[in-house]
Amino acid sequence: MHDAHVGESAELYALGLLDLEERAELDRHIVQCAQCLRAVGEAEETVLFLERGSQLGASAKKRRLIAPVWLAIAAAFLLGLLPSIPLFVQNARDAQSIAIRNAATIAMIGSHFAHAQFTPVAAGAPSAKVIYARNGAWLYVIVAGSHRYQVETKDGRVLGVTEPRGAVSEFLLASPPKSSTLQLRSNGALIETARLGGP
Repeated sequence: MHDAHVGESAELYALGLLDLEERAELDRHIVQCAQCLRAVGEAEETVLFLERGSQLGASAKKRRLIAPVWLAIAAAFLLGLLPSIPLFVQNARDAQSIAIRNAATIAMIGSHFAHAQFTPVAAGAPSAKVIYARNGAWLYVIVAGSHRYQVETKDGRVLGVTEPRGAVSEFLLASPPKSSTLQLRSNGALIETARLGGP
């Protein structure tokens, strides 16, 4: 890509289809190019919207399965099929993950929102983004990787901890306190900051 604009790479980036080198190169480019940063942001919003449509059906199906999960666990225990229990637990975790993503996506669809990329302050910091309602009603933090990160305001007020969900770790908060900057910490060390715009 070098000095060229992102073009269709924005959609590939949003879908997670770029290899690590291409993604790193695009990350370096969009830090300096507002046009491409906007294209990537729009592509990510489109992907979130499409994910919501596909996950609503899956979420409804998962909700119908949650009650029978406990009956199945009891039956597996009685039949000596304990090795199958982790599969049922994973299904429950998947349902919880879908519920969190759906809540975030529905909140995004129902309100005007903005997003900001986290800027690393420590070597090896993962890609991370905060998506937030312009009216301050909610914020959603998503971080690449399955590590837990503490989310806090600039003045050190802890908002919560991201939860691993497959290839990402995420955090959704309704009615967050007003803050112009969010911080991510790992094991107490500050690793990234994101500056939020005004409403």
